[in-house]
Amino acid sequence: MSDHNLRMLDDALGRAADRLQNHSLQPLFRRLALALRRSQQQRMGQQVGPDGQSWAPRKNSRRRREKMMRRLRSDAFLRYQTDSTGLRLYFTAATIAARHHFGGVERLQFGLASFPARPLLGLNPADEFRLLMAIQRHLEEAL
Repeated sequence: MSDHNLRMLDDALGRAADRLQNHSLQPLFRRLALALRRSQQQRMGQQVGPDGQSWAPRKNSRRRREKMMRRLRSDAFLRYQTDSTGLRLYFTAATIAARHHFGGVERLQFGLASFPARPLLGLNPADEFRLLMAIQRHLEEAL
């Protein structure tokens, strides 16, 4: 998110928080978390990063046509948590997700394996816009 958008978001949420009690923000955070998870899952299904660049293809020719991260993008592995103060989007298999997100070399039982970076989580301008619109809708409904 750009600094300007973050400041706008922070200001809007600050003003709303003055008018709203904390317990009424949890439905907003749940809605935002669901929207974020859905956009991340769709992007992983398309095999692209948040910046729109395609991921490096698989090296293993036997499974080359299969889509990557099928299990990681499922609801069982890509989870969210909300409370009255915010939201958290996370992977239950954080070590595996980090290996794929950041890339690198890892020693496995059969030798060294190189993993190209395949960004899994992140926001693009469309995501930012959707989040801001959801916040605006929530505030209009609440006020």
